[in-house]
Amino acid sequence: MVYVQDIPNCNIPTHLDFTNNYWGTDNPDSIQAWIRDHNDSNQACSIVDYEPFRGISTPVQEKSIGSIKAMFR
Repeated sequence: MVYVQDIPNCNIPTHLDFTNNYWGTDNPDSIQAWIRDHNDSNQACSIVDYEPFRGISTPVQEKSIGSIKAMFR
């Protein structure tokens, strides 16, 4: 969930770049429901840009339990 703090007397909202992120869904309506920004309240001083977004998860580097234990030896 992205929640932008309300700032009174905000004249020009800034843009937050969340493009090309994986949100856990490929449904833009779900993503928009998780964001509260200037589009929802003109008191919020930022607009979250999330399109285009990734519809699939981003690759992660996997580690074995042995390599994690070795980091703490």
